[in-house]
Amino acid sequence: DPPTEAAAYSWENLSDGERITLDESHLRIIGNVIELYANDHKGHFPPDLVTADQDFEGVRSDIYVSPRTDSAIPRGTMSPLERSAWVATRADYIYLGAGQSNTASPNTILAYDNPDRVAGDIDVLYGDGHVGSLDRADAAVLIGFADVPPNDPPPSPPTTPAPDPKVVQRASNLSAIS
Repeated sequence: DPPTEAAAYSWENLSDGERITLDESHLRIIGNVIELYANDHKGHFPPDLVTADQDFEGVRSDIYVSPRTDSAIPRGTMSPLERSAWVATRADYIYLGAGQSNTASPNTILAYDNPDRVAGDIDVLYGDGHVGSLDRADAAVLIGFADVPPNDPPPSPPTTPAPDPKVVQRASNLSAIS
């Protein structure tokens, strides 16, 4: 849990729209990692995200975590072995690119939000690198998962305590002085 002072900057305080935007950004970065891997491996996509990550250790670890779930990001430096194990245990995104190459159709789905971990629409990474959002029912039909609510849903957003009235008054006083 972040300290109170840092809470305003943590994922826990993001709005739903900010969480979705960050989630889509993570899928785009995963798409870049997949494409970089393919460039170094005769156009073949990696068999899994762990293999792709091992080739590009400079990528931030938090891209494998969806801000739409309750998964925690690592809080320190990991050895390559620890990082591989950590990436392997992430369940926020489902990867489908194994066995495919960069000649895949632009409509080919390479990765998507894990429907067991995310409520609402499903963000999808396509073969041409773009990310789109699909209605949960449409995604279920297209990808082939059951259209049911998540069984490991994200937590409810935290309640924000009311600001301390003394702090509000001091801010007002400082503003008046300036």
